Amino acid sequence: MEAKGLKILINDELSVNIERNTRERPVVEARAMYFTILKHNTNLTLKTIGETVGRDHATVLYAIRNFPAWLDQNPYLKKSYDVILEKVQEEYKRLKPKDIKRQNADLKYQLFNAKQQIKRLQKELTI
Repeated sequence: MEAKGLKILINDELSVNIERNTRERPVVEARAMYFTILKHNTNLTLKTIGETVGRDHATVLYAIRNFPAWLDQNPYLKKSYDVILEKVQEEYKRLKPKDIKRQNADLKYQLFNAKQQIKRLQKELTI
């Protein structure tokens, strides 16, 4: 599941907007859930995870470290986390290795083309 899809899932499940610039506890806890799931299920860096919701890496790290304690203190948050995590895991199970390999090859091709285009543009700028 991509960050965008997870964002929508968490916003819908918890009836919040994790991109909202607020320190309200329900939003902070929802963001922490988002950060934790992304950290444990993707190869994204803390900086990249934070940038998806307008936060820095330190905020992401703080939230990830505190999230387990918040789960212990809030049974509703724990229940929501379990439901969301199950949906995320189901999504990953649906991906077949063949599909993942195809997506990987497509991304490598796109990256190669982007690098070629950058080289062409750099040459144009130096001429």
